[in-house]
Amino acid sequence: MGYPMLKTPFDLVHKTNGPVEAAYTVYEDFYYYTTGIYKYQFGGVVGGHAVKILGWGTEGGVDFWLVANSWAADWGENGYFRILRGTNECGIEHAIVAGRFLEIPIP
Repeated sequence: MGYPMLKTPFDLVHKTNGPVEAAYTVYEDFYYYTTGIYKYQFGGVVGGHAVKILGWGTEGGVDFWLVANSWAADWGENGYFRILRGTNECGIEHAIVAGRFLEIPIP
């Protein structure tokens, strides 16, 4: 079963059951992230990374995604980070996927 036509990643998070997974490009400056809304500043590409988008918000007029990272709780904002939303920052809005639980009766 597919999802109805969704125009934005916001629609995907809002209209699915739970968090979604995303892939994005990691740049050198991401290793220095500690807090705030991440926006690429400097450095070359160091690879790709898959993460879980848990939600969204706005701070100081800046829209962001709330994302769970897998680099341990002592990284970033207690294992989470916020990244600019609505601009496809580092490609994070390009490759979002979601699942949906379907109960299948066992005969």
